[in-house]
Amino acid sequence: MRGPFSSPTSKCLAQLAMLHAAHAFAAPLSSSSRWALRSPRSAGTIGKWRGGASSMSTAPPTSYDSSAYELKFTEMPSFTVSTEATAAAEWSGDLLVLPLYATPKPDGAADGWEKPDADLTEVAAAADSAFDGAVSSLVAMQEFKAGPKDSSAVFLGKSTAVKSVALVGMGEAGKVKYTGLGGALAALAKEQKCESMAVAVPEDIDDAAVQAMMQGMLDGLYSDNRYRTGKWGSLTLVGTSVSTDGADRARKIMAGVNVCRDLVASPPNVVTPKSLAEMAVDVAMEHGLEAEILEREAVEALGMGAYMGVAKGSLEEHGPKFIHLTYKPPQTPTKKVAIVGKGLTFDSGGYNLKVGASLIELMKFDMGGSGATLGTAKAIGLLKPKDVEVHFIVAACENMISDKAMRPGDILTASNGKTIEVTADTSTRACSP
Repeated sequence: MRGPFSSPTSKCLAQLAMLHAAHAFAAPLSSSSRWALRSPRSAGTIGKWRGGASSMSTAPPTSYDSSAYELKFTEMPSFTVSTEATAAAEWSGDLLVLPLYATPKPDGAADGWEKPDADLTEVAAAADSAFDGAVSSLVAMQEFKAGPKDSSAVFLGKSTAVKSVALVGMGEAGKVKYTGLGGALAALAKEQKCESMAVAVPEDIDDAAVQAMMQGMLDGLYSDNRYRTGKWGSLTLVGTSVSTDGADRARKIMAGVNVCRDLVASPPNVVTPKSLAEMAVDVAMEHGLEAEILEREAVEALGMGAYMGVAKGSLEEHGPKFIHLTYKPPQTPTKKVAIVGKGLTFDSGGYNLKVGASLIELMKFDMGGSGATLGTAKAIGLLKPKDVEVHFIVAACENMISDKAMRPGDILTASNGKTIEVTADTSTRACSP
């Protein structure tokens, strides 16, 4: 049976400002009704509870309690980013990348006009001279047009200071999409299996372009490595002295994006209401946010009948967790923002069971909104904006079948007093004005 919060499968909101959100929370949430963490920087505040004792739940252990089912997160690539004002040809390392511009179509060109091979930039021409014509030969052999998705690489040899050189297309001058350039750099880094890379960035590159390029690169480098190991070393932006502050902001934003990805990609026996709440508290502790978790008793006391109608079919250990994180800037905020994400960690459909073409095995994606919300909390906690207060809200629960689950025809009363009839056609119907 689909309840009042049912909707099409939630999608991962992948590019919201969203890694490493937490080693397992040392004191898992108990069955008490409400928990508030008001000073996450102080370990002494852990275990302050409202509305009940702080004892651990006495529910019998299940297979879900095994460490094999702990919520884990992908590690961000740990490479360093630096700048060098020296010439690209003087750099030494694994892979030197030379971006080239595509030739624009001339005004009045005939319909059969074909784009010519890319011209070498001044930096690329200097590198070509230093590498005995390897760059111009690569352009000619690959008929390199320098479109936004074009790239090609050649191995120079172990005896040279630069082991390989690569070309990457930027499209026409003045129309460069630096996020796309970053994605192309990520593809080259993985393809060439290099540990150090230098990019001969345009002389006029600014901080915002560096940030966009790094976001594109970190996005392209993402790989679910929770059960694998690997490394990548360094990225050098040669020919410029631009600040790397943009690269630092990009890393913080993509840390949040990766949290969202990891949450959505995890199985529903790992991402449960309880583990979402524990992860949220861990983010708050790590980054100085306030956290408040409402347990089942507090949710019922507040009259959240629509929410409980969906949640009450689950086992006690997977009961509802109403998550509220708050970021407060160091100074008085000029505005307040609330981000609310759907937290249905699994939607079986209840007594209107999802069968056949409904793809029940994909119903773990109904928590995609909460992944985006908590990923954004991670990013905001890292970025620490100065003038905005941000609230992150997730009503986490499962929609399961049991003797306590809601039935077709039940009447639920929401916290605002609205009564809702649960109908068998997967919809709900308001019963009172």
